[in-house]
Amino acid sequence: MSLLTLILILPGLLFGFKEISTKRLNNVAISGYDTVAYFTESKAKKGSPVFMVVWKGAEWRFSSQSNMHLFEGTPEKYAPAFGGYCSLGISNGKPFACDAESYVIVKGKLYVLKNKKVREIWLTDPEGYIVKAQDFWKRMTGEIK
Repeated sequence: MSLLTLILILPGLLFGFKEISTKRLNNVAISGYDTVAYFTESKAKKGSPVFMVVWKGAEWRFSSQSNMHLFEGTPEKYAPAFGGYCSLGISNGKPFACDAESYVIVKGKLYVLKNKKVREIWLTDPEGYIVKAQDFWKRMTGEIK
């Protein structure tokens, strides 16, 4: 592991990096947005605590029972890449929280971003950022040492 990589990911490791981005107080993934609705309705839509599933230690909320069941069947298909952290941030080794309304779907995968301005930057080279982020993500989650 390079010194730069260690410097970038060490704070997350020391301060309890979690694989799924949640707000510390409520442990709800992607700010309570229905991750299935991005695919089925092509929009960001708030979920409800009535339709809730715990997956990978986080609470995932949905706007309908049918969306909840879709997620339960194949959560990896619907969960955002990089645990719901900002995809551009992860490509630089920085796990920033995201704005669930700033998102892009690329090749059937959901990518959330910090804000609309960051989304515009990310759209200049999504595939390049994805490759960089995948490398950092593997290091951050301990998949590669």
